[in-house]
Amino acid sequence: MQAIFREKCESKGLEVFSSQSLLASPFLAELKEEWANMLEHQLSVLPPFSALWDDLPQLLAWLEGRGSREELPSIPTIDDIDDAWSPPATLSFWGLRTPLEKARFAAANHLCVEVGYQDRTYMVEPYSLRKTRSGQLILYTVVSDTGSVSAYHVDQIDSLNVTTTAFTPKFALDVVDASLNPFSTAGGS
Repeated sequence: MQAIFREKCESKGLEVFSSQSLLASPFLAELKEEWANMLEHQLSVLPPFSALWDDLPQLLAWLEGRGSREELPSIPTIDDIDDAWSPPATLSFWGLRTPLEKARFAAANHLCVEVGYQDRTYMVEPYSLRKTRSGQLILYTVVSDTGSVSAYHVDQIDSLNVTTTAFTPKFALDVVDASLNPFSTAGGS
């Protein structure tokens, strides 16, 4: 991975940077101040600067080939899960009324979502999309204010909206493709 990182920096005419060089950058204050102006128009929901900044040392260590990613446990699930099934690369063409790509985006960016379910709204951390042996899709989450694991039948979700509230993963982010989020998703779970 280090060679790809170095090649990408060189192709952009950038010096290969490290955590130390980023901290010493004269542009750091400007980056913090201009975060929203530079990026808000490019994303449906912009994660707060602190969410990126807090994850950056771990990401750079991984890119530089030092250290290893943290292996997080899988979120606890109900007993009738089809362990052979995993979410496809994209969910957007399933024709479901629930916008599951929002849950995937939120998980990849460590952002909470508001789930409308059975006439109530819950602020949750999205972790895993699983399929039961009977064919039902279940979204597994952690409720933000209680820390309890919750499961939502996808066909009963009324709404799903990404927030700007960041979270630190407690479990593997199985709703996200591990190759897209290599430093916080357990492999193979």
